[in-house]
Amino acid sequence: MSAQTSITNALVKNVDVTELDIELIQHGLEVFLSDTFNILSVLLFSVFLHNTYCAVLYLIILSTLRVHTGGWHARTKIACYCTYQLMFLVFSTLIKHTFSPGISHMILCSSLYYMWVNAPVEHIYNPLSNDVKAKNRTISHRYLVLYTLLYFFVSNEYSIYKTTIMLSFLYNGILMYAQSVSAKKEKP
Repeated sequence: MSAQTSITNALVKNVDVTELDIELIQHGLEVFLSDTFNILSVLLFSVFLHNTYCAVLYLIILSTLRVHTGGWHARTKIACYCTYQLMFLVFSTLIKHTFSPGISHMILCSSLYYMWVNAPVEHIYNPLSNDVKAKNRTISHRYLVLYTLLYFFVSNEYSIYKTTIMLSFLYNGILMYAQSVSAKKEKP
């Protein structure tokens, strides 16, 4: 029996709920447990890689943007976990390199532009209503402005935090682009 099934059974014991309610609770728990495992793994890796502060900033930016901008999703849980961890390990390698301010600004601004124009991207099997699209676009724009201001107000031109923000924007833009390409391939 899976963890989410056991937890759901304990939660609904002696409660009158429909089969649909049980399925929704199980799905929510599955997403929560998967996300928690991914985040805790990243934080554990970050401790060993000595970049915990950057990892927390990376997780905050990537998570808050991705919820509203959309992006590519792996087909299986294990592929999702492996992709998430691989992205973090690449991030951890890249933040140790010094990017010139011009290159860093160019990557940030081009990623910002792509996300600003294209958010939110939809999954073809989970289309968004016009109201939800408008809401997600507005929230995406607010986060993009906030993080861009943070990027430009971080004092040191070669700051590891500037690089963290820039790479978080780049990765989110890549995931959005990957979703838009895969959606075009999957359309009947």
